Amino acid sequence: MEKETLEYIAKKASETDASELDHRPLMFKPSDKAYNALAGYMPESLKKRPMFLAFTAGAATSFAVSYGIRKGLEAIAGPSIVDGYRKAITAFEIIFPFAYSAILPEKAKSVVSKHPVFTAGWSGVWLGFISGLYAP
Repeated sequence: MEKETLEYIAKKASETDASELDHRPLMFKPSDKAYNALAGYMPESLKKRPMFLAFTAGAATSFAVSYGIRKGLEAIAGPSIVDGYRKAITAFEIIFPFAYSAILPEKAKSVVSKHPVFTAGWSGVWLGFISGLYAP
């Protein structure tokens, strides 16, 4: 289907009028730029599934970053610092999305409904980052 292709999404994004710019989420431009750069290297079968591509790319990247930070802290600072880091980041990662939706419910609803690829990507980032903190 044409609606699922990257070209269709790019075309719709370029046709966005000024009123829709208010509904763009925080970090939309850098996320969009990174997604489009990555999608250029992917096979056509993945380009036809932009939500899957965004989710897996976000999860894999954030897992690698989170795991690397944790392993670096273990080597430098020791287990007690890593345990505190895990608890603090986990609390932030859990509380922030719920707080955002509670404080700005219409904006959160708009982001999810108008930017499903963005939402899938950041859901992957969330899951990957938490997984990287607790991976063996």
